[in-house]
Amino acid sequence: MFIPVTLQQIPKNLYQLCQILQQGSEILKQQYQNYCEGDDFEINKKQDHSPVTQADLLVNHFLIEQLSQLEGGYPILSEEGEHAQRHQWQRFWMIDPLDGTKEFIKKTGEFTINLSLIDQGDSVISALAVPLQQKIYINQKGQVPYRYQWNEIGQLNVVKYEAKSAVVVDQ
Repeated sequence: MFIPVTLQQIPKNLYQLCQILQQGSEILKQQYQNYCEGDDFEINKKQDHSPVTQADLLVNHFLIEQLSQLEGGYPILSEEGEHAQRHQWQRFWMIDPLDGTKEFIKKTGEFTINLSLIDQGDSVISALAVPLQQKIYINQKGQVPYRYQWNEIGQLNVVKYEAKSAVVVDQ
């Protein structure tokens, strides 16, 4: 069950990530709307022949710029970036700026932004942004997950997940 919380109740680091992901989601949402309306839009192929769009690259650039400014200055492993040094990293951001590129191209609206902070092989922060739903699901290892939601007029709604207590019945 999700219960409402104030912005002050969400951990500061998660709130910062939500703000970054919200902005990234708005960029991706605008790119999608432009693409669906028939605006000029670049779609290319990567070395593995999978598609990469201008939206992938634009959101990738934005996320790298924003994440590099956060405390810790961790390296960033992106689906759209160079990864030659990744085996040396103990702690790093792992991002997919547009998970569902093929669905984006097909105009299904089923795509997300994925982000994780990896520490020695474990995900310690995980986030999934759903741009067209204007929602972010975020969790830090060992804590309760949050759902962060916004609308066009700037209203924010943050809730945290709280498991229902099990009721023990004497038999």
